[in-house]
Amino acid sequence: MIDKRVILILIFAVLLLGLTLYSYGGYESDNLTYPKGPVIGHSNKVLVVAPHPDDETIANAGIIRYCVKNKIPVHVVVVTNGENFRATGIERHSESMTAMKKLGLKSDAVTFLDYPENSASLFNQNWGYNNLFKDENGTSHSTNSFAYELNAPYCGENLEKNLKQIIEDFQPTIIIYPDGNDKNPDHWTTSAFVDYATNKLNYTCKKYGYLTHTYSQWPYPRSYNPDTYLVPPPELSNQSWVVFPLNGVDESLKFDAIKSYSSQITPDASYIIAFVKKNELFSVYSDINVSSQKNNTNYFKGSSFPPTIFQDPENDLLINEISNLIDLNLENTDSFDLTSIGFEMDQNTTWLSLKTMGAIANNTPYEFHIRTFGSDNASRIDIWIQNGKASYEMFSQNSVKSHLKIKTVVKHDGVIVEIPSNIINSKKIMISADVMNQQGMVDRTAWRTVNIV
Repeated sequence: MIDKRVILILIFAVLLLGLTLYSYGGYESDNLTYPKGPVIGHSNKVLVVAPHPDDETIANAGIIRYCVKNKIPVHVVVVTNGENFRATGIERHSESMTAMKKLGLKSDAVTFLDYPENSASLFNQNWGYNNLFKDENGTSHSTNSFAYELNAPYCGENLEKNLKQIIEDFQPTIIIYPDGNDKNPDHWTTSAFVDYATNKLNYTCKKYGYLTHTYSQWPYPRSYNPDTYLVPPPELSNQSWVVFPLNGVDESLKFDAIKSYSSQITPDASYIIAFVKKNELFSVYSDINVSSQKNNTNYFKGSSFPPTIFQDPENDLLINEISNLIDLNLENTDSFDLTSIGFEMDQNTTWLSLKTMGAIANNTPYEFHIRTFGSDNASRIDIWIQNGKASYEMFSQNSVKSHLKIKTVVKHDGVIVEIPSNIINSKKIMISADVMNQQGMVDRTAWRTVNIV
């Protein structure tokens, strides 16, 4: 006779599976929840930007194949060489070229910038030419012959220069690049650089984001399931999404292209082949428009905060840092989980705020980062807040600060900062925030572009 406990376990497993499938079932019916897109026609030119040699295929093989098949100009840019413990940059370059050939894309339509992996600091500390990033081998310049710029220095300013030149030369009408909420640091950084380059150029086109790394077990299920749909992860389901349908031939080509990345599918291919589905998925973010106020509101008084301009997903702590939180004997991580960013500006004062799921923690650093785009040049403002005190961080030659002391206040689950508006001196900015612990980054927001009107 079957043990009753076994029956109960089986029933529980079936229920759990059913709930999981239900949570990912938004696009499963004939009545599609998400609109189709990107809409690509013969008047378009599509630029696909990939952080690593494989992201161009994992997230965009269907788009690339569609463009090739319909003779629509498409160009792929791979930012890093992907060199890691699994493979050299040369190996990964070869894998990408093989995959692109299977999709019908010619070799001259693929550009490799050859920057190193794990170089998120290029957008922050290692921005300028006077403070180059060094990889684990101590190398500070690109060394591969396939690099877009031979001997390119590893710094953010040079990467920005490369991207601007490619955009100006190719003149894309559509740019497809990583979603800023991707948890992988190279994806987050690539997203920031694309936005920075287009803002610096004041370049206007349609932009779509894609995900490959999230905070949940996504995509579901982790296996080859070409008869299922790719839908947003739960923590980002409230964002705006479009779906690009793939037919059976498209899926087979994508699967064949993915198999080109032998260094990434050994020993476990379950994650990468899980992206072979009936569609590809893209996020759509519009610039945020904020009106400059005529009257000054003092947010240090009372309980109010500056208006929220965007939200950050909850329960999205960087997975690699969770162990560090435990090491510090922190039972509650809500103080580290950013939920929203606030902003208000008048002629004299700019108010910044961040909120967390729990009370602001003592001894924990919180940071604001702003990039401004004036008529002459771009500047950066970086602010460090800890224990109710704030100070400017001067990372590079384009860092700016005020001679006035930064005023700040902590209100339970949030921090408010006041800075003079004249140091921004721009109608277009990018803004993000993050939380640190003693070992590194714990949570960060995407970079968002704000137009001050």
